[in-house]
Amino acid sequence: MADSNPIRNVSDTALWVAIYRAIETERADAHFRDPYARRLGGARGQAIVDALPSGAQTAWPLIVRTSVMDDIVQQCVRQGVRTVLNLAAGLDARAYRFIAADLRDADARRAVFAKAAEEGPVLAITEGLVIYLEADDVAALARDLHDIARAQWWLLDLASPRLLKILEKRWSPTLKGGNAPFRFGPEEGTAWFAPYGWREREWHSTWTDAMRLKRTPPMAGFWNFLLNISPKKSREAQLRQSGIALLEST
Repeated sequence: MADSNPIRNVSDTALWVAIYRAIETERADAHFRDPYARRLGGARGQAIVDALPSGAQTAWPLIVRTSVMDDIVQQCVRQGVRTVLNLAAGLDARAYRFIAADLRDADARRAVFAKAAEEGPVLAITEGLVIYLEADDVAALARDLHDIARAQWWLLDLASPRLLKILEKRWSPTLKGGNAPFRFGPEEGTAWFAPYGWREREWHSTWTDAMRLKRTPPMAGFWNFLLNISPKKSREAQLRQSGIALLEST
């Protein structure tokens, strides 16, 4: 598996996501444009999409994620954000990165965060990042964003344990073989971040926004019908399986 796996390490997932952004960019009705995505994703990015079961068909949640996050960033800028701290931006050509730092190095991370705090108010973004981290690493990141960067808001995508199990069955051999397994999906949802100084300000369900943006998987109408006839508690839980959270500092 190791020889044929196009994912060599977790950084290669940036190539994968770039191809998904290219797929959206090339649509006539695209919700966003990233003109360099196809070139940046390259042959390896396409190989990753091809290697994953239903790889091309599962572009929709990442396209939704990018579109929703773009809207929230603009909303936060209108409300006074002066610095956007976009961590692990990968090959996203829509962002300009001026500082290179290894987020695993606590001293380097805190130095970057301290610099960002000088230019605040700060919005931190961790798009497609925390799912690859251990809980202890997410906790350290949460503390530093709150205490060092003094971020006012934190925008991130979040998965539930149930979704992680579904994705593990579908993609685990490829992702684990490439040393890029999904790890973080707290049972408590956004409440997990409370001890580190964060509370939920907004929650955007991936499924709800997928229906709104018309970027849905096959048989979406059927699955949406089943969702709508589900008991309220079950429906609410399903809508919290995957989404975008805007956290605010407490």
